[in-house]
Amino acid sequence: MSRPNAVQTELELKVDCDIHCAAPDTAALAQYLPRHWQEFVGFGGFKFREALDHCYPPILDGNPEETRVEQVKQLFLSRADVAHAILNCYMGLEALQNRDLAVSLASATNQWLADRWLSDEAEGSKLRASVVIATQDPGEAAIEIRKWAMRKGELGFVQVLLPVHSEVPYGKRQYFPIYDAAAECGFPIGLHFGGLTVTAPTSSGWPSLYIDEYIGMSQIFQSQVLSLIAEGVFERFPDLKVVLLESGFTWLPALMWRLDKEWKGFRREVPWVRELPSTYIRRHFRATVQPVDAPPDDLAQLRRVVDQIGSGSLLMFSSDYPHNYGPDEGVNLLLSVLSDAQRRDVLMNNARDLYRL
Repeated sequence: MSRPNAVQTELELKVDCDIHCAAPDTAALAQYLPRHWQEFVGFGGFKFREALDHCYPPILDGNPEETRVEQVKQLFLSRADVAHAILNCYMGLEALQNRDLAVSLASATNQWLADRWLSDEAEGSKLRASVVIATQDPGEAAIEIRKWAMRKGELGFVQVLLPVHSEVPYGKRQYFPIYDAAAECGFPIGLHFGGLTVTAPTSSGWPSLYIDEYIGMSQIFQSQVLSLIAEGVFERFPDLKVVLLESGFTWLPALMWRLDKEWKGFRREVPWVRELPSTYIRRHFRATVQPVDAPPDDLAQLRRVVDQIGSGSLLMFSSDYPHNYGPDEGVNLLLSVLSDAQRRDVLMNNARDLYRL
């Protein structure tokens, strides 16, 4: 469908909800750590960043040169079609058994993000970021969230970042202090692909190959959605929003249908789930669109998926910059099946409303 040039320009203006920088190495964070941890990493030879280099195949992790602040701002944020971008810095802190060190590294990472990435960003500028926390200590995590929320007008933190692969499901009450702080501060929870925990990424144990973990990650996303709803998180925190980052989204209709069906039979067990689970999903969840997990030759099916999950109201544009999925036209195919209003929502409005941009 052809569009006038003026409308086309408006439609292509977007909020990119998932871009990445390389995690800082230990040396970069040392200056932000308490003195005893500085001595620990200095004399003990502690190196944590290097563990992340072995999490994912290099082709999927992007070129390190492309994740430096100068390159991101010059090559990506300078683009006229990007109104805002949300920076997600994954640190893998959940792998640490020393919770005090994890808490200190999370705080140091946020200060590094503030100084290195956000210090020259005035209110209303393009770049925003997610707060890094250590889930090992939800109480300290809540303090960290509130600390940066107090500086929201000065710096661009707009979200709390959690890896989707957790040691226990996120609906458990031990995480409630995190949700209390996030809801109070107006920060959504961003559940991002990946996670380094002692628990296996499948219900049957540890896989042998990365492809097993990569494809099976959507099952972890589904488990977390189910846990958050079944444990009554959104009744306890009615203003809380959750963003599924790098999750795919074509699995949502089947999950919504099954949750609604089974809830009707099991609702006596969960009386605090007062509405259909699909209602909670449409109200409280959003999902980024990259990568698009849909066949490239069936636009009608993609259109049906969009209609079933709510006409594009759950979806938000993302590039997952600089991660490389190969020649993927999935996002363009998705946009091609949307109406003009839905396209504006996916590219811009949904994220602008969620992050209050």
